[in-house]
Amino acid sequence: MEMVGRSIPVVENLLMPTSPSASERSTSRLRIANTVMALVILALLGRIAWQELRISSVRADLDQARRDLTTQVEQRATEKVQAHREELVAAVAFVDDLYRSEDGLQRPGGLYNLDARRVDAEAIGTWILDVYLRERIAGKSDADARQAIANAIRGSDEYRRKHPKS
Repeated sequence: MEMVGRSIPVVENLLMPTSPSASERSTSRLRIANTVMALVILALLGRIAWQELRISSVRADLDQARRDLTTQVEQRATEKVQAHREELVAAVAFVDDLYRSEDGLQRPGGLYNLDARRVDAEAIGTWILDVYLRERIAGKSDADARQAIANAIRGSDEYRRKHPKS
């Protein structure tokens, strides 16, 4: 009998397999879902990091390209100005003459402000850098650029005060 007693539980286990309970199945599904979600999130984070590296690299390349372009433009501008140095000096002399002349602003010191004992740097900046160079860069001749300066000076308040008839 002892043998029968021992074999009955084994037979019962074979005949009636234990099935997982509903809560165990639910827990198992949750673990699988959590694992899948974690893998998806990990893959997305990896993709985001990779994209961020690419964007960072593109930004760095763009910044370097801007610096290179600025350097090239500055070098070309310097070369152009050096190549036309005599023309620029002559343009400044033209403005100085216009400032001195009876038909101009009638300043005895020309571009040199006698009261302030200094060069009128604002005038040079305005008439040479703003007007003259802009005209030359636009493809106008030296004579046309000088005429643009003369026209602009004749349109100034100071000129109108000194030439009320004009």
